[in-house]
Amino acid sequence: MVRVNSLFPEVKGVLEALKGKFKLGLISNSIVENATILLQHLGLKRFFDVVVISGEENLNKPDPEVFRRALERIGVTASEAMMVGDSLGDDIKGAKSVGMTAVWVNRSGKKIDSHIKPDYIIMNLRKLLDVVQVSS
Repeated sequence: MVRVNSLFPEVKGVLEALKGKFKLGLISNSIVENATILLQHLGLKRFFDVVVISGEENLNKPDPEVFRRALERIGVTASEAMMVGDSLGDDIKGAKSVGMTAVWVNRSGKKIDSHIKPDYIIMNLRKLLDVVQVSS
């Protein structure tokens, strides 16, 4: 979702469309200071109800426990949740291991060459609105 110090053009619009309709959470494999600064710098913090940072948890994606902690803090079960991420190995594998629906943001159109199977594949985050059937 994030490029060095900028966002892909559709990110804020999609988050705006989802905010208030769904509880939104973020799981980041990062140290606390980096994640906090990036969220503030990019103006994203206001969108998320829960932020789980690996540096605070001493766990990294795809460890199922980091997903369980995020689910518990946001107050939903895995079957009620959807993980949207750009890493098959970290995001999709971890989400599937706890029973979450998994959406792989595959901007490059890369072929799946692993046993990890997302429920949905989208090339642009805007397509997530079709997956969850939300109009912006």
